[in-house]
Amino acid sequence: MKKIILILMLAIFGFSYSNSKNYNMTKSYNIQSIDSFSLISKNANIKILPTDSKEITLSITSNIKLEIHREIQDKRLEVSILQPRSIFPFSFFSKSEDISIVINIPKDFKKKLSILSRNGSISASDLVLDFRLTTRNGGVNLTNIRGNTHIVCKNGKISVTNHIGNIKGITYNGEIYINNLNGNVEAETHNGNITVFDIDGFVDFNTYNGSIDLKNVSFINKLKTNNGNINARAKVLSKNGNIKTSHGNIDLNIDKLEGNNEISTSKGEITLTTKKEEFNSESFSEKEVEDMLKNISIRAKQAKNIKIIQK
Repeated sequence: MKKIILILMLAIFGFSYSNSKNYNMTKSYNIQSIDSFSLISKNANIKILPTDSKEITLSITSNIKLEIHREIQDKRLEVSILQPRSIFPFSFFSKSEDISIVINIPKDFKKKLSILSRNGSISASDLVLDFRLTTRNGGVNLTNIRGNTHIVCKNGKISVTNHIGNIKGITYNGEIYINNLNGNVEAETHNGNITVFDIDGFVDFNTYNGSIDLKNVSFINKLKTNNGNINARAKVLSKNGNIKTSHGNIDLNIDKLEGNNEISTSKGEITLTTKKEEFNSESFSEKEVEDMLKNISIRAKQAKNIKIIQK
């Protein structure tokens, strides 16, 4: 009897893993009467690309059978990719999932696109629209996008290249990388660094257990780190703009300081490089420097040194 049960278990186990069939599905949706499109998926890598078609098309490849649920509310089209429940109570009978989704967006869509993904990455390129992307256990990679973008990413990296429009982004246990942006950026990381290059706009960054590295930025509004360094090369520190860090060093190279600025660190060093006419020190000590005319204060608590370089 025991041998029969064992044989049956091995047969079921073997069948569940030997079935390597792929399922392909394609769905198209008319966009004439909608203002936004949203997709909800799990365990899938998602790629978003432009198309000359007048419809949104989903092309899905999977090694398990999937169901697609469609709903329209208030001119918003919402599509959910649903997975069947396993008939087996134990995970070793379940088949590992391999799902990929390609979303083809009409070039003239120019509306709102929302993606909610769990356990999968999102990538998009060459599109003109507003994004709202949320991922858990997966990164986001955007290239050549025109539009405002909002990203929330848990356990994944955000990477944006060649972007026109404003960006708001937050990551938990991940980094943010931005290169070549025409627009404003507001970003926050928890346990991750922020690295940006060539930003024509304002930046407002906050990190927890991460550093900030900026090069060739037009305007700094606010920079703040906890347990991280700040290294910034920018044209302007905007009026009322502040730069603060705790347990980290600050190295700034800024052409113009507009005034009412505070630069401070706790348990770190500060180096400021700027033009001669931009900073007129009325007081100097190892831990505090002030420009009374522009109301600019530089303070270092428990720091070794404050260094001002005039170029």
